[in-house]
Amino acid sequence: MNQLSAMFAAGDIDAGQLKTGTAEFKRQAAGIDTVLAEQVRTSPAAKLLDGGTDELENRWAALSPDMRGKIVDELMTVTVLPTPRGVKGVTRNRDTGAQVVNLDYVRIEPKL
Repeated sequence: MNQLSAMFAAGDIDAGQLKTGTAEFKRQAAGIDTVLAEQVRTSPAAKLLDGGTDELENRWAALSPDMRGKIVDELMTVTVLPTPRGVKGVTRNRDTGAQVVNLDYVRIEPKL
């Protein structure tokens, strides 16, 4: 950017070239930022498996719903399908009060 502004000040490039050069520089810098961000991003699934498979169920149970959602999003594609009229896709368990999803109306596929 400094070189572009110096070239403009010296009259080596015009305002249009400065504008084009600045836009290209910003585009390239954004691409570099994206690559760097991917390099430092930590996989939620990898964090879950850091301790091996022992106690995996307990570590999963201890995760927040947000973190569980991130892990599911990283590993699977979940599609909620339309339910026929009068059919509930989600109900409540009478004993525990927990939500129960009718799996006839959810498609879960692994991401490859």
